[in-house]
Parts: sequence; structure tokens; C-alpha cells
Amino acid sequence: MTGIDFAQLAVASGTAGGSFGLVFVAVRWTANFIAGRMDKKEAQIDAGTQHLIEHLREQVTILVGDCRELREWRGKAEDALRECERRHAESEAEVMRLKAMMQGYGDARQLVQIEQSAGKVIKGGGE
Repeated sequence: MTGIDFAQLAVASGTAGGSFGLVFVAVRWTANFIAGRMDKKEAQIDAGTQHLIEHLREQVTILVGDCRELREWRGKAEDALRECERRHAESEAEVMRLKAMMQGYGDARQLVQIEQSAGKVIKGGGE
């Protein structure tokens, strides 16, 4: 007939198909293996990134809390400073008042001494 041996053609076709199938399976397995490794690596990176983000959030929360405490402390310190300045101004006013009194007291003593001296001079000079 045509000289084609169908048995050999079937065996050759089966061998080619099997070889192609094995190569396909091997390539597919390799692709899945590499993709799986990449997925695992991405998962590790994602987990590390998520851990870092959570840690940073905790630090920001702590810093925000510290800032609030510092603001409260600053407000109290400013109030205390204003009170101290008020008291200092009152003390300075009191010191000035006392200095004026002391000066007036000194002037009064001086006048008394002058009057006493004048009285002695008058008494002594008149006798």
C-alpha cells in the first residue's frame, strides 16, 4: 500500500506525545516551584513589613501619649511660672513700699534729732 507502518507511526507518535507530556509536566512543575518560592518569599516580606508597621504604630501611639503629657506638663509649668511672676511682682512692690517706709522713718528720725538738738541749743543758749 502506501508503505506507512501504522504500528511504528503509533509508537513514534506515542513516544513524541509522552516526551512532550513529560517536558510539559517538568516545565510546569518548575514554574510552580519557582512561583511557590516567590510566594513564600513575598509572604515573608509581607509579614516583616506588617510587623514593622505595627511596631511603628505602637511607637507613634507612645509618642503621641508622651506629647500629650508634655503639653499638660508645659501648661502646668506655664501656670506656675505666671503665679511665680505675680508673686515676684507683689514682693517687689512690698520691698519698694518698705524702702519708702524706711526712708521716711530715717527722715523722721533725722527731723526729731534736729528738733532735739535745736531744743538743746535754745535751752542752753537761753540760760
